[in-house]
Amino acid sequence: MIPLSFSQRGLWFLNQLDPSDTSYHVRLVWQFSGDLDELALREALRDVVGRHESLRTVFPDTDGVPEQRVTPLADLGPLLIDERTGDQEADEAEEVFVARTFDLRTDIPLRGMVLRTGPNRGRLVLVVHHVAFDGWSEAIFCQDLSRAYAARAAGLAPRWLELPVQYADYALWQHEVLGDEFDPDSLMARQLSYWRARLSGLPQESGLAAEPRTGRSGPSRTRGFRVDADTHRGMVKLAQQTGATLFMVVHTALAAAVTKLGGATDLPLGTVVSGRSDEALSELVGYFTNTVVLRTDTSGSPTFTELLGRVREADLGAFANQDAPFEKVVAAVNPARRRFGSPLIQILFSVEDRVEPTLDMGPVHLEFQSRAATAAKFDIEVLVEEELTSGGEPRGLAGTVEYRSDRFAAALVDALVEELVASLTVMAADPDSRIDAT
Repeated sequence: MIPLSFSQRGLWFLNQLDPSDTSYHVRLVWQFSGDLDELALREALRDVVGRHESLRTVFPDTDGVPEQRVTPLADLGPLLIDERTGDQEADEAEEVFVARTFDLRTDIPLRGMVLRTGPNRGRLVLVVHHVAFDGWSEAIFCQDLSRAYAARAAGLAPRWLELPVQYADYALWQHEVLGDEFDPDSLMARQLSYWRARLSGLPQESGLAAEPRTGRSGPSRTRGFRVDADTHRGMVKLAQQTGATLFMVVHTALAAAVTKLGGATDLPLGTVVSGRSDEALSELVGYFTNTVVLRTDTSGSPTFTELLGRVREADLGAFANQDAPFEKVVAAVNPARRRFGSPLIQILFSVEDRVEPTLDMGPVHLEFQSRAATAAKFDIEVLVEEELTSGGEPRGLAGTVEYRSDRFAAALVDALVEELVASLTVMAADPDSRIDAT
């Protein structure tokens, strides 16, 4: 029996509890125009699913204990359907397709649709369940699909080096390396011990004024923002001078903004780590990410430099213990459960150089559509993307705040964005100023 990875187990149980939940459906949509070779696309998608076993894995269970089972390529049904509709009905047709549930016990976690809205134009819609896909998987998937399409359009099979490992190998390795949490000498036990001590008494709320609601999490909304190049350069310089990273500088500014807006000084923040520490995993599609809690202390009206020192210490400690699966950390800490939203973390943030998934299908023009929001997994998620010149110089930051519309008013999120940008600006120019002086 091949076990699920720890992260997969959490998603599997959520899927069984509420199969209608689309929070973990990853939607990738491209508008296309031109002579799309649909047969080549079908064959190419099949090639990619053949290459990455994670995309054709189902998760049946015996007495409630799930396992991984890779479906032979010959046993797969069609991966791509063809639909025709008018421009006015295209959005609804896409939504219906995306909202179709996955039963992870029997359904492979990928499906696709060519939605034609006219001669030589339409949308390519791909939906992947998060159980087999993470943010780092997007570029790998698109690169492989592009290569396979080019080959199939030319009447050839794609030629690529065999992957050194598959996701099932990773899951087995993860269980072996982390060991039994009840064995005090295991890596799992040591890291969980760290998290019990570190997160003891952590508040479940950030102090931001939420709107109590009942019922299921509502659709998320987004708010964009930008940070100019001068501030970006100042942030990079500050990180270099203090032995920190750009991530830690953003973390500091976000903590300052939340404290100023909500008044709390013990903050339940968090981030996502890639989980791809081994080079063998760098070309593999799968769900490797883990969520890490970044408890942040902003008490005592520190300067930005002082707070950055606290943040640096907290982040280094957290990242040194990042292998413990988030679900295990939650169970070990056993916090008072919030009725809605994730335990231990109310605000998730990340800093990355993520780019739009790029598909190349020769003469067919493809334009990626922004990832549409479904239901937010955390109350607030802040994504900051670093932009660099061709020479690698700071060019500014592009940010997005995604938030649960049933929990937070748009005006509050606007205020949070304003405080965050103000904190970054002051911090870059005068890091010895106090965080409550912005």
